[in-house]
Amino acid sequence: MKKYEEKVFWDGERHFLEDEKFHMEVVHRNMEGIEYPAYFPGYVDNKEHPLFFCNSLTHRNNNGNILNTWSSSDGPKEFERNKIKMGPDWKYLTKQVEYKVNSSGYRTYEWDDIDWPNAILLLGCSNTYGVGVAEDETLAYYIEKSTGRQVVNLGTSGGSNSLISHLCALTLEKFPTPYAVVVNWTTGDRYRHFFKNRYFDIGPWNSKTVTGVAEEYLDGLNLSQTWESRYINRYHEVGENYYISKAVKAMCRGIKYVTLSYFDYMAHINRADIYVTANINARDLVHPGTEIHEQAAKEIYKLL
Repeated sequence: MKKYEEKVFWDGERHFLEDEKFHMEVVHRNMEGIEYPAYFPGYVDNKEHPLFFCNSLTHRNNNGNILNTWSSSDGPKEFERNKIKMGPDWKYLTKQVEYKVNSSGYRTYEWDDIDWPNAILLLGCSNTYGVGVAEDETLAYYIEKSTGRQVVNLGTSGGSNSLISHLCALTLEKFPTPYAVVVNWTTGDRYRHFFKNRYFDIGPWNSKTVTGVAEEYLDGLNLSQTWESRYINRYHEVGENYYISKAVKAMCRGIKYVTLSYFDYMAHINRADIYVTANINARDLVHPGTEIHEQAAKEIYKLL
């Protein structure tokens, strides 16, 4: 049994919505020990950051310091392994990869430096974030290069299509309407689970059935069983993601809106405008490389 270390993103102080009718709620436990009314986690719609803080996008060394040279599966150990595999002509032996993130952890501009009415909002997972590629190799970079517009890259490592819908809703609520919204749908077998003091992005990487490794637990929750009960039946994945895509499209009504996916089955389920076959030649040898991002950007430009 693998148990994640006990840490929280924010403290356990109760968070109140702006609506005054919720201010006098008293949290108590019923006979089963369940809190009622439901505790509202402080990190949901938290006041410190405009959007969900993306702690997962940063790589920290043993002293807890953030290193902008690594992210997610693109780590120092993986790099040493990949150097041997790729040989002396591998471009990333000399090509520097740096992850420049804003105050909320996203690989994009600071919120006050964005010209929202003329900007393109870009949503997706680690493919969109650009794990394993340099600043001038990301999908956001190539869209900016072709359109001449700022691209607000809200791609998140391990992110899900449900998280895309959350970020889309928050962005359209908290900022001026952007010029366009581009959604790069990810695989449908992942989602963000909300705990009392933190969230956790659950995917097939947590499943004992998929990985064959020991079951993992977080705050008493069996992550493997949770994932399997939701996605071992692929029909649920189809229905869930189809309606997520419908909801995001409805949010973006009246805005230029383009969708794509690097995954063929998700392009089909979500009726994406663009499907691009992904190569796997980023620095981590897990994510798409610069060629696929450039090709996708060209297709996006045609529709914008």
